[in-house]
Amino acid sequence: MLDEARIGEAVGLEADGSGSSVWGNIWKLQVPPKVKVFWWRVIHAFLPSLQVLHRKHVEPIANYEVCGAESESIRHMLLECSIARVFWEATKTNTGVKLPALHQDNWAHDLAEGRAVTGDGQQIIMIGMYALWTLRNKRRHGEILPPVQVAVQWVADLAYDLGQATRHQTPPRPATQQPRWECPQDGWLKCNTDGAFYDRSGQGATGAVLRDSSGNFIRGSAKWYDHCLDALIVEALACRDGLRLAIQFGARRVWLESDYQQLIQLWQARSSQRSTIATVLQEIRELSLVFLEFNFSFIPRNCNKVAHSLAKRVTADTRPGLWTYAPAYVLDALIADCNFAPNE
Repeated sequence: MLDEARIGEAVGLEADGSGSSVWGNIWKLQVPPKVKVFWWRVIHAFLPSLQVLHRKHVEPIANYEVCGAESESIRHMLLECSIARVFWEATKTNTGVKLPALHQDNWAHDLAEGRAVTGDGQQIIMIGMYALWTLRNKRRHGEILPPVQVAVQWVADLAYDLGQATRHQTPPRPATQQPRWECPQDGWLKCNTDGAFYDRSGQGATGAVLRDSSGNFIRGSAKWYDHCLDALIVEALACRDGLRLAIQFGARRVWLESDYQQLIQLWQARSSQRSTIATVLQEIRELSLVFLEFNFSFIPRNCNKVAHSLAKRVTADTRPGLWTYAPAYVLDALIADCNFAPNE
């Protein structure tokens, strides 16, 4: 019979078995619902690690074959395993968030209740542990795993997007028309682009997506750049790469959009500007001459989520990217843009 008190102590559950106050703290966190449920399972030792399954007589042994540990406890898998250590080191490098020293018994409670770390750091660590559990399950099912850096970037992006949404929350106002992604006219293709610049490394990535007058995903691309001067250059390169994608597809009428206002201003200044992207802007002008009709305009960032997601999918280890159908991770954004069911 499973000794629930012992397992509860192993993950930091109070001796009386009550987790209601902890669950209240978890529920208030700005993390996705699936991460909240994951942490409820961690706190209550319902996460099926090999140690837990062995105690339930489901698994014959408890040792962790990945790193050779004697027992795959929840704590070991999330904090102490060699894979976890690589993940948290990459997280520190990428986000500046360092995994704090955690109590041997109360570590889960300390994290969930904000005693060990608070704010963005708490959010990143709790989402990061969910990502580690997901990678562990993929490994056990024989799936091909993404590089650790990709998983870390996913955690950082999700935490950033959730944090921005929280910071931008305001009291209810009278109903106003919110900006939305707009479908192009019949016969046109819209080319949305976005750039991701990583200041610490001086590297970047571009993303571009082509969509038709019904909002359908036509083509998508992403490209990694090892050397970038600043975010402005990356955004300009994203526009250039997007037009190249449109030409490759054979588009005749193209509506190019970027969420970088300064880039649009420099484009409109034409020959009077002497910016660092002057040569890239000239390339964009030359490429635009290929089309029968061409338009270039600004789009709010919250309407440019598909291109943003594609730009975040490539790294120095996974480059480049080209999609002829909508990948799963952009389907929600596509549907939200124009409320249609995209083609599989």
